[in-house]
Formats: sequence, structure tokens, C-alpha cells
Amino acid sequence: MQNWKNTFKKKLSRFSKPSLRDIILVSLSLFLVIMLLRKETVEVNIILPEATEMEKLNKPSLINHIYIGKQKSFEWGNTTRIQINDAFITINNLQDAVLHLDKSRPDYLLPKVTTSLKIDKAAKMGIVNEVKHELRKANELRVNYAAQPRF
Repeated sequence: MQNWKNTFKKKLSRFSKPSLRDIILVSLSLFLVIMLLRKETVEVNIILPEATEMEKLNKPSLINHIYIGKQKSFEWGNTTRIQINDAFITINNLQDAVLHLDKSRPDYLLPKVTTSLKIDKAAKMGIVNEVKHELRKANELRVNYAAQPRF
């Protein structure tokens, strides 16, 4: 009877080491995938306007994102700023910045590139019209306005 009681008194570890390694591996790979998907950080506050008629763009690799809104940090004041690829630009530099983005793509894909404007609801239309004018000068004629769905 003494042997019977000793068999149940074995200490069990709280975590099994092979499963702990699997959990760490899965969480690390998930973290890496998320970091690779997010290429740029948005440094402007954007509250998108609402829309009823929208369509989703098919290839995210063929989209140039331009963000227009007030800067999150108040280093430059409370003015409306333009951001492309983690960098703030001015209206005068917009054409050069867009042409620099196009140089990174092959020539046969350039007619399929869409420029997506993500504009804050409170942004003034004057700066939006200036951005559109500079995009026309840079021959970026496929322009999309980002919005959130209205239910």
C-alpha cells in the first residue's frame, strides 16, 4: 500500500518546456509579420470622412499614400502637414517626393499606380487643391480619396 501512495506524489511542472518554446516561436513570428506589414508610421491625426459608395483597391503594393492632417506632436505648431513615407514635406517638395516614389517601381507598373489621399475631416480644402495640382504636374492622374464606411 505504501508504493501506491508514492506514485501519485510526483511533482508536475507547471509548464511543459516544449510547448513553451512553441508559444515563444509563434509569438515571435507573429510580431515579425506585423512589423513587416506596417512600413510607415502615421505622424498626423486623421479622422476620415464617411462615404456610402466605396470600392477597395486591389493591390496595396501599387498605392502611394499621402496623409494630410494636423501633426500629432506639436513641434511645428498646430498647422496642417503633408506626410509621405514617414517624412513631412511641403507643397514645393511634393512633386519631387512623388517622382522619387515612382523611381522605385518598374516602368510597366507606373500606369497602374494609384495615389491615395488620406485627409483629415477638418483639413482645409485649399491645401487639398494644392496637393491635387502638384500631383497633376507630377503626372499622377489616378487619385483616390480614402474614407470610412457610413452605415
